[in-house]
Amino acid sequence: MPFFGACYGLGILATLLGTNVSKNAFAEAAGPTDIFVTDEGNCDPLLSGLPSPFRAFTGHKEACETTPLGATLLATSPLCPVQMICVGTNVYASQFHPELNPDSIRIRIDAYRHHGYFAPDEAEELKARCARETITVPPEILWRFVSRICRLRYEFECDMPHMKDE
Repeated sequence: MPFFGACYGLGILATLLGTNVSKNAFAEAAGPTDIFVTDEGNCDPLLSGLPSPFRAFTGHKEACETTPLGATLLATSPLCPVQMICVGTNVYASQFHPELNPDSIRIRIDAYRHHGYFAPDEAEELKARCARETITVPPEILWRFVSRICRLRYEFECDMPHMKDE
């Protein structure tokens, strides 16, 4: 079953794989950060050929303490060493938010203004800083995931014998 989990999705996957996810370390403030592709990530079809570092939006209070057993570390950052992993060929998760762009993170900042991710009086400056960002790689990663899964599904369906209803 294909899976791509973002932020909390990484925590869920890591927990299922037996890794501790905690608030002890590796939290990142809401906003843009540099994500670095690992050597293994450079060989992965979702990240191969993409720039490193690339900019992405983050904002989380808890994170994986280590790379889960059985997972491959694909990307990291200075404050959070487990930014993206894969398990096998169709299960991926990222700590950063590949679905967010400057417009959608401003909505998210408003929604989380009083939830401890940042000081409420910093929200407008944070939105302005995010608006100045050009975020292009994270949506490309999502596009590659969806394209890959659709292609695999098509290939699978083409290999299936056609059965007639009787």
